[in-house]
Amino acid sequence: NNDERLLRRVVEQAFASSAADEALLKLGDLALAKGDYSESRSVWQRIGPLFSVAPGAATPLGAAACVCDQGIANQIPSREKLQRRAANR
Repeated sequence: NNDERLLRRVVEQAFASSAADEALLKLGDLALAKGDYSESRSVWQRIGPLFSVAPGAATPLGAAACVCDQGIANQIPSREKLQRRAANR
């Protein structure tokens, strides 16, 4: 579902749950699709430290450069891996 109001409600009402993490992932994806890179970063960082990125990486090219420069590409979990972790909580 792409209803941002509903997703934000899930985050507010179930803030410490896998449902809230999924809603935050979706909100970040929606912000990214609109080109709002700083909002997507801000939303994703609420999930946990694995989603923290350098401020200079708030653009698509900056993010790619950050991953390449820091050699952290293998440390960023895939969406599927995050979903498995959430399911195992």
